[in-house]
Amino acid sequence: MWFWQRKEVWVGSSVQKFGRLRELLAQNGIRYDFRADDRMKFDSDRRMTGMSRVFENPDFGTMYYLYVRKEDFERASRLVGESGDKG
Repeated sequence: MWFWQRKEVWVGSSVQKFGRLRELLAQNGIRYDFRADDRMKFDSDRRMTGMSRVFENPDFGTMYYLYVRKEDFERASRLVGESGDKG
């Protein structure tokens, strides 16, 4: 789906929530698109040594984005809200 045809319905750092919401949208016949960005990979300001990485929480290293077609946005938003997985 093209970027002008879609709208962001959820963004978060939990891979578990991301998976549940993708499954929920698919079960309800809502087509979706997604993106995952590794924030650690692109963080050039940090000079991470091996020791400092030990204390990082891997759950917050990646941001997940879910998109749906604009015409499905209201329905998808309602499903996401009802699931309790807003972000």
